Amino acid sequence: MSTQTSGRQPYFRNIDNLQKLNRLDEAGQMRIMEQGFTPDDLAEFCDLADLDWIRACYALNISGMKIHRIMHQTFLPPETSKELFHLAQMYAQGYEFSNSRKRFNDWMTMERKYVRFLTPFVLLNSREGKAEANDML
Repeated sequence: MSTQTSGRQPYFRNIDNLQKLNRLDEAGQMRIMEQGFTPDDLAEFCDLADLDWIRACYALNISGMKIHRIMHQTFLPPETSKELFHLAQMYAQGYEFSNSRKRFNDWMTMERKYVRFLTPFVLLNSREGKAEANDML
């Protein structure tokens, strides 16, 4: 499935690209969110973040049926692109803080006593939970 449009930057191909996305000013962030992400962008982010499709759906707050439909579109729906952008920002901060993709990805899936023995990843299904997970960084 290659839906990447020509001339587009591969936002999630590696941590360096993810960090660049995270360092955009507000105008750059708005431009990216207006342009939207492709299904290939989502697949690359899932590879980078070690997320399977079930966990990606959970973090993006979308159903399995919806992910199946949108993976055949040229661009993700605007609300999904926005959620992906914010999730990518969180992961970029985590990678920078931990200096390790693997260490941060593992941290996201380990139970934490200070959040009632939940994993930080479990918090990602709501805006409040995402804010709490961001605060833990």
